[in-house]
Amino acid sequence: MNKPKTIKIFLSDGEPTGTKIVELSNWSGVSYLIPRNRLKETLQNEANKSDLNSQCIYFLIGSNEENEKSVYIGEAEEFSKRITQHNKNKDFWNLVMVFTSKDDNLTKAHIKYLESKVTKEIKLN
Repeated sequence: MNKPKTIKIFLSDGEPTGTKIVELSNWSGVSYLIPRNRLKETLQNEANKSDLNSQCIYFLIGSNEENEKSVYIGEAEEFSKRITQHNKNKDFWNLVMVFTSKDDNLTKAHIKYLESKVTKEIKLN
């Protein structure tokens, strides 16, 4: 039987269409959902810097030229630097979903493992 859980969603810009910070009770991770048009402001926000300058797995979500849903799965040692590169070089995406640790417990090996597992799962489905 599934146990009840609490999800906390923080609207960091105060807008439901803006950046969201999501936490699950009794979980040491944190997730950011950042619309591309709010990326610069989110990265510059001092409250987000420790999370977004750390190791993570992320998903660029958007549509390709045929207007089909498209997802790019990546990992980064320093997300803010990596996403700045993607913002310049990848056009298809309009949302990025980031998963990182609140307590810096994710290592490069953890992130590489998660990226591999997620990529395999997506290819199977």
